[in-house]
Amino acid sequence: MDLTRLARGEMLAAVAVPVLFVMVYFPWFGVEGTGLTVDAWGSGGTLGLVLVVAMGSTAILFLLRVTGTYFDFPFEWLVAGAGALAFLFVAYRLASPPDLALAEQAGVVITREAGAWLGLVCCAAIGGGGFWATREETRPIY
Repeated sequence: MDLTRLARGEMLAAVAVPVLFVMVYFPWFGVEGTGLTVDAWGSGGTLGLVLVVAMGSTAILFLLRVTGTYFDFPFEWLVAGAGALAFLFVAYRLASPPDLALAEQAGVVITREAGAWLGLVCCAAIGGGGFWATREETRPIY
């Protein structure tokens, strides 16, 4: 494994993956005054699946680069697209938080916790790193 084969954009995306992996288990949303919180997996919808795809595509690109394996398929674009899609999903979830089964009660306030905001930053780093990697010269080993 040779980390010098990684382009700067690939490094940025690769650093964001373990941080995002940790952040999906931190509280993303909570109910004010109750201590009830949910993480990315419990926030509903397909958010968790999209985050797994973004992390997985970045991990595949990382492993391909550090082992010196190059294909004609532009994996950087896959990472950029998956990161952008994950960013949009997280941004939507932040704009429209889950009701946490308490929305019918009057006066319930859903809070956005730090995990969601850091997850949004990590998704931006994955998407931006993937796009940045498409603009950089790759270092194939022949």
